[in-house]
Amino acid sequence: MTKEASFKFGNSDAAVERAKSSLSRNGRSFAWAARFLGPQVGSDAAMLYSFCRILDDLADGDMEFGPERLEAIRTGLHKNTPHIDPSLAEFWPVMQRCAVPAEPLIHLLDGLLLDQKPVRIETEMALVRYAYHVAGAVGLLMCPVLGCASKDAEPFAIDMGIAMQLTNIARDIHEDAQMGRRYLPSDWVGSLEPEDILRAGSRPASQDYKAVEAGTEKLLLLADRYYESGRRGLSYLPVRSHLSIGVAGMVYRAIGTKLRKNGLDWAGPRTVTSSSEKLMASLKILPSLLKRGKRSTAEHDLRLHTPLFGYVR
Repeated sequence: MTKEASFKFGNSDAAVERAKSSLSRNGRSFAWAARFLGPQVGSDAAMLYSFCRILDDLADGDMEFGPERLEAIRTGLHKNTPHIDPSLAEFWPVMQRCAVPAEPLIHLLDGLLLDQKPVRIETEMALVRYAYHVAGAVGLLMCPVLGCASKDAEPFAIDMGIAMQLTNIARDIHEDAQMGRRYLPSDWVGSLEPEDILRAGSRPASQDYKAVEAGTEKLLLLADRYYESGRRGLSYLPVRSHLSIGVAGMVYRAIGTKLRKNGLDWAGPRTVTSSSEKLMASLKILPSLLKRGKRSTAEHDLRLHTPLFGYVR
C-alpha cells in the first residue's frame, strides 16, 4: 500500500447525519460556510470535519485511551499498514472516494500528539509549524474533498488553515493556559508559564498582562498574512468551494477583528461572532468571486513556508 492507500469500510446516511450534527454543534463557523457547498461535497466535508473532531477528542482525553489510540493510528499509517480505530472506520470511505492523501493526516496526528506533552512554544517558527500540523495539514486533507485537482492550490490551502489556527490561539489564550498550554512564543512573552498567564488575567495593569496582550496582537497580525495568502488561492477551487472556504476564512478572520474591537481582552469572555456578524463577514468574499476569470499568476510567497521546510514540498 502507498501513502495514499484507500480503505474499504461501510458508510451510511446515519453516519453523514451524525457528522452534520457534530459540525453544527462544534464548528458553527464551518457549519455556516458549509451551507454553500452542494449536497455531496457538503456531506463529505462534514464527514472530514467530524473525522478530525474525533481525533481531537482522542487527543484531549475525551475518549478512553485516546493518546494510545492516536499513536496506533499514526504508526499504522506511517508503516503503510493502516490501523483503523473503530470510532473512525465510517469515515474512511470518504478518504477512499476522494483520494485523500495519508501524509497530511500523519502530520495532523503529530500535532495532536504534541499536545499530550507540556506545551511551551519557543519561537515564531515553532508556532507556525504547530499551526501547520493541527490546521494547515487539514487544508491539504480538504483539497480533494472540495474537488480541487491543482497542486498549485496546496500552499494556499495550508496558509488558510494556519491563519485559522492562529486565530484560535489568540481567542483561547486563557483557556489554553487553564489546560497547562502556552502557544505564545517565548520570543514574544519571555518565560511566562501558563499559571503566570492565569494570574495576569486578573491583573490588567501588570506587565505580564500587557505582554500577553502584545502577543495577542502579534498573533492576529501573523494570521492576517496567512489569511491574505489563503484568499489568493481560492480561485483554484470549484466555484461553490471557493465561496464556502472564502466565507469560512472571512468569518474566522472576523473573530480576530472582534477581539481587536474588544481591546484585545484575552482574559475576558470567549470571543464569538453573531449571525449578523457572520453575514457581514461573508459578504466580503463576493469580490473575489467576480475576479475568478482573472486569476493572478503571482507565485506563492515562499517566505510564509520557511518554518515548514522538510514538512511540505
